Amino acid sequence: AELNMMLTSPLTFSQVPALEDRLARLRREGGAARAAALASRAARALEDVAARELDRGEIDAGVAHYKIALSVDPGAPGTSQLAATLRGRAETSLRADHAGEAVRWARTVVGLAEADPDAHALLAEALSASHDDAAAAVEYGKALASRPADPAFKRGLARARQRVARSTASRARQKAVAATRDPAASETAPAADDDAEDDEKSSAEAKSEAKAEQKSEARSASGSTAGSTSGESTPEK
Repeated sequence: AELNMMLTSPLTFSQVPALEDRLARLRREGGAARAAALASRAARALEDVAARELDRGEIDAGVAHYKIALSVDPGAPGTSQLAATLRGRAETSLRADHAGEAVRWARTVVGLAEADPDAHALLAEALSASHDDAAAAVEYGKALASRPADPAFKRGLARARQRVARSTASRARQKAVAATRDPAASETAPAADDDAEDDEKSSAEAKSEAKAEQKSEARSASGSTAGSTSGESTPEK
């Protein structure tokens, strides 16, 4: 009855420890079948909560809660069910041309199923759609390591490598064009530096000349003062 009350109201993840304790007690009391049914019901309710989190783009929280939901039900498929859910979201994002979202979902799938070549191929496709062809080639390579004869993986890898090669050649051409323009720029740069140096020299010379003039004026003034004083002190003959 207590379990039924918990499940009739919206179940939260904070209630999971208490839920698992009551399920374990029910199993010890001989109600294994009843506990299994209630565990499955609780897991589905928690999965719905996690799915809503995923819908809001809260991937980390949604995945963590989805794992908790699956752990409540011993009969659940486990992470394979979660991986399938996330794979579906990645594929939906790809069809909607939301490459960035597809990459996020696909990376999460790979995190759950590292040994799955299809997960790596899905991530490769998402990366290619987001124009990260070098990373896509790496993921296609990982997929082929598990299924070397897969024609779709081979085509994907070849396509990604071709795009990387074209991009590399394009960058090389841009560098070559830039290099042909640099000499002219380097020729004008020293001239500008020379002008700056000339300006600095002219400024220094002007300051030196001004100081010299000030000293000359000071000496002249001093001489005039001395002459005037000398004339006043000489008696008339």
